[in-house]
Amino acid sequence: HMDFFKNMDSLKKAFLEFINKVPFYGVSIVCIENQHIKEILPLIHRKYMTYGFSEEAELCAVNIKKGFMSVNFDVLHKNKYLGEFKMRLPGVHNVLNGLAAIGCGITLQMDIDVIRNALENFSGIQRRLEFKGEQNGIMIYDDYGHHPAEIKATLRAIKEGIFENLPSNKKSGSLFVLFQPHRYSRTKDLLDEFSESFDDADMLFVLDIYPAGEKPVEGINSQRLVEKIKNKGKNKVLYLQNRQKAAEQISLELKEGDVLLTLGAGDVWKIGEEILHILNKKDFR
Repeated sequence: HMDFFKNMDSLKKAFLEFINKVPFYGVSIVCIENQHIKEILPLIHRKYMTYGFSEEAELCAVNIKKGFMSVNFDVLHKNKYLGEFKMRLPGVHNVLNGLAAIGCGITLQMDIDVIRNALENFSGIQRRLEFKGEQNGIMIYDDYGHHPAEIKATLRAIKEGIFENLPSNKKSGSLFVLFQPHRYSRTKDLLDEFSESFDDADMLFVLDIYPAGEKPVEGINSQRLVEKIKNKGKNKVLYLQNRQKAAEQISLELKEGDVLLTLGAGDVWKIGEEILHILNKKDFR
C-alpha cells in the first residue's frame, strides 16, 4: 500500500516500530530471505526468530522436493534436525509460509509432531491457489495475487506444482492466466514490475483495472499495461475489453491438459466460475 507509505523507507520504519512494540514476552518471526527485513534486524530490540533457506536462519528449510501441487522439505532449528515436513501446497513461497507456522508452533512449545501433522493436513485457504474445479481435462484455479512478487511466485508454483510434476494419467497443456489489475494507483506505481511478472504464463488475458473505489488516473489503464508487456517480448497477451464476453472467449481457447488461473484482488474469480459452467455444458471430443 505505497499510496499510504509513499516509499520503502517509511514502510520499513513502520515495520520496525511495530516489531519494537512487541511485549517482552512476545516473539517476532521474521523472514531473512527478504532483503529489507535483513537490513532492519540490527535495529530490532525485541526477541525475534529468523527463518528462511539460508544457513544463517535460526529456522531453515533444506532438501526441498516439489511434487504435484505439493512440497516436502527438511527443517533445521538451530542446526538441530526436526525431520521432514509435507505440505499440500505448491511453491517455495509456501515453504517459507510453512516455516513461519513451524516457528509459531515452536515458540508456543507445541510438540513437533503436532506441528508436522497440522501442516500436512492443511489444504490452503480461499483465493490462494484455490482449486475451483476440473472439466474436460481442464483445471481452473483462482488466486488473490495482485502484486508483482505475488504474481511471479504464484505462476512459478503452478508451473512447478502441475506442469513439471504432472501425474502420468494427465495430459500436459498450457497455462492460461486471466489477470485483473487492482487499483489505478498500484498499476501506476508498479507498471514496470507488472510488465515483467508473467513470464511463466503461456497465454495472458488482461481485464480492465478493478478500481476498488479509486478514481481513474489519466494514462493508466490495462491497454497500457498490455503494451508494456508486449514491449518486454511477450506476444501472447490480449486485452479483453468486453468483460461480458470474456468467459466465452477464453473457453474457446482451452483444451484438455490446459490450466486456467484467474488472478487479482477484485472479482475476476467470477469469470473463472462462468468458464467452468460453460465447459460443463460443452462436449469436448
